[in-house]
Amino acid sequence: MNRFFLSFLLIFSFAVLRSQSIGDSLHVVHYTIEIDEINTTDKSISGNSSAFITPVSASVSGIALQLIDLSVDSVFIDGNNTSFTHSDGVIQIPLSPDLGVGDTLEARVYYHGQPFHEGWGGFHFAGDYAFNLGVGFQSIPHNLGKSWFA
Repeated sequence: MNRFFLSFLLIFSFAVLRSQSIGDSLHVVHYTIEIDEINTTDKSISGNSSAFITPVSASVSGIALQLIDLSVDSVFIDGNNTSFTHSDGVIQIPLSPDLGVGDTLEARVYYHGQPFHEGWGGFHFAGDYAFNLGVGFQSIPHNLGKSWFA
C-alpha cells in the first residue's frame, strides 16, 4: 500500500508540473484592446493591446505573452520601447529590473496581420463582418483570445 501511494504521489507531482501554463507566475489585472483597422477584403487587422501585469508569488525577470499568426511591430513596457522575441506564438519580453511581488507594469504590444482561425474558434471574417470565437475545439489549450490580442 505504501509503495502504491508513493507511486501515485510521484506521478501526480509530474502531472502538476506539466499542467503549469505559460502565465502561472503572472496575474493580468486589466486588458485594454485597441483595434486600429479591420480590413475585411484582406482579412487582416492591426491594433495594440496592453496588459497590466503583476507577479503572483515571486519576482520575475521576464514575461511571456501569447499571440499567434500575427506580426509584432513593437513592445512597450511602462511606455518605454523594449526588446522582445516572438517565436511559435509566444512573445518573450525580458525585464530589467525584475518585477517584484506587489509591483505592476503595463506591457503594450502593437501588431498586425491575418489572425489565426480554425473551423470553430479564432478570428473569422464573413463578408463585411469580423468576429472572434474565443474558444476552439482543435487548439490546445482551447482559449483563442491569443488569435487577436496579446
